[in-house]
Amino acid sequence: MAQQATCSTADSVRTVPPAILPEPAALPRVVVFMSAPSADEIPASASRPASLLPFGAVTFAEQVLDSCARAGLKTIDLVVSEQPEALRAHLDDGWRWGLTLNWHLAKESGTPYGFLHALGLAAGQRLLIGHGDRWVSDAVVRALAGDEQVALRIGQGVEWSGWASVTATALKDVPAHADFDLLGAIMVGQPSARSLMVPKDQFARAGTAADLMQAQGVALRNEAGAHLPATWIRKPWGAMSPDASVHPQADIRGPVLIGPRCSVDRQARVGPGAVLSRDVLVARGAVVREALVLPETYLSGGVTLEHSVVQGNVVQDLRWSARMVVPLRDGVLGPLNGGFAPRAGWLGRGLGAVAALSLLPAFALLSLVQRLGGQPSGWIRIDAVVGRDPQSGGLRRVMLRGPHTSAEGASCLKGGYGALLDVVQGRRHWFGIRPREKAQWYALRRDWQVLFNDQPVGLFHAPAWAEPFGPPDGEALAAADAYYIVRASWRERLRMLRGLFRTQRLAFGWRQQLRG
Repeated sequence: MAQQATCSTADSVRTVPPAILPEPAALPRVVVFMSAPSADEIPASASRPASLLPFGAVTFAEQVLDSCARAGLKTIDLVVSEQPEALRAHLDDGWRWGLTLNWHLAKESGTPYGFLHALGLAAGQRLLIGHGDRWVSDAVVRALAGDEQVALRIGQGVEWSGWASVTATALKDVPAHADFDLLGAIMVGQPSARSLMVPKDQFARAGTAADLMQAQGVALRNEAGAHLPATWIRKPWGAMSPDASVHPQADIRGPVLIGPRCSVDRQARVGPGAVLSRDVLVARGAVVREALVLPETYLSGGVTLEHSVVQGNVVQDLRWSARMVVPLRDGVLGPLNGGFAPRAGWLGRGLGAVAALSLLPAFALLSLVQRLGGQPSGWIRIDAVVGRDPQSGGLRRVMLRGPHTSAEGASCLKGGYGALLDVVQGRRHWFGIRPREKAQWYALRRDWQVLFNDQPVGLFHAPAWAEPFGPPDGEALAAADAYYIVRASWRERLRMLRGLFRTQRLAFGWRQQLRG
């Protein structure tokens, strides 16, 4: 059943049917402020703008634009301050919503409302004001677009939601240095504007960590128009992104939302009331319930996360309003930004030299077999990308040895010997991520590029999942490398070797079937 928005006046209470759209000519000018930074208590990396914090399956900014589009609005002026390039990259020009976005930059994030005086509105022209870190349902936006009203949030008390529709005349009372509270007081004090009472299930905000967690509850209930992306897969327990991975033996208890490139291992327990935003790895045995896990976070098998907001190794406990920073050396929680993978030194290179000398006779024999069999001789050079230079922003590369693309038998083994020589020279490590050339690097998602930046290229790599009778794709290989980065230990390396030998046996059997 469609939600209804109730508007109260001094004399009456009326209901605005959500299905009724204002006439195109009557649509107001729309300004949405996305200038607020995230609160210090929210463990968001790099002072992420509050509008880009997760709200269920997507961000607050995306949900706000979705509500505006569903309400029939067409053009929006966006006022930004904190990390405008991040917001612009995330929202683009609004084509996903059928909107036209006009971008404006405010000097001060806390007092951006001087922009209202630069609009040049006629005296009677109406203006709809909203905030990207404060979501209201499309029914509320539709009611504001159709009439002069101030939306008041109903919760523990009645307060301004950050959304209002007033005439340009009201703007003369807004000083250039006005902050959010002062703007709200001016909007509510307008004699001509009526009050639109917003139920709690039609409002969410990214103010404090507690507010952010309450917002996830609104999104999980999905009753107020917090809509899922069309590509997401609905499950009995909730929904997940199509490029997320959930093991069949994982224990998922709804409601749960699992975002892009998240991975939930076997026997991990997620839910109820959990949101994994994106690029979250939940290891075997981990427990996550009534919690929000922010992007690029690893949870080991020994962690139980409840009533918390977490990013990397920083946890904000909502029950005690306390912050805890877990030492990275403990390996319980961690950011997916590197730092777990070991750095090989002279010991690794020395072992490589011993192995190379021991295999030198076999290498000479392989070269002879190559020559007699007419196979491609030697190895090819791989111009591998290892990250970006922090100063220039250019790609950092290392030249590696590798087998020919079509190499089999002796040529393939000789390519492996060349990789061993890279270990001796310090160009590779015994264990690490896969080498990627420039085109393969640019094919990675931006999140993967950040994760793999300055990670060592390995002789041995973590095995990747693949479809039956087919090689793993680029995304599967990237996920395997990410898994290795956060689980780098001697036990995991031994497991990698066992998996490698098992894969080779299966591959050999598969080739035999094809040839037979």
